[in-house]
Amino acid sequence: MDTIQQATTGLGLMFNMNWDRILNVVVLILALVLGAWVGTVVNEAVLVPLRTH
Repeated sequence: MDTIQQATTGLGLMFNMNWDRILNVVVLILALVLGAWVGTVVNEAVLVPLRTH
């Protein structure tokens, strides 16, 4: 039981120390997804109607 408690304490400490790095990775991934979505919307709304004429 002591081993399990020490392992969970270690994981909690590691998460507390690295939460900002995890947050940076999450924000970077969200920014890439949002950029891809905006690019798709612009492509569909602006460029596709121009190609049909």
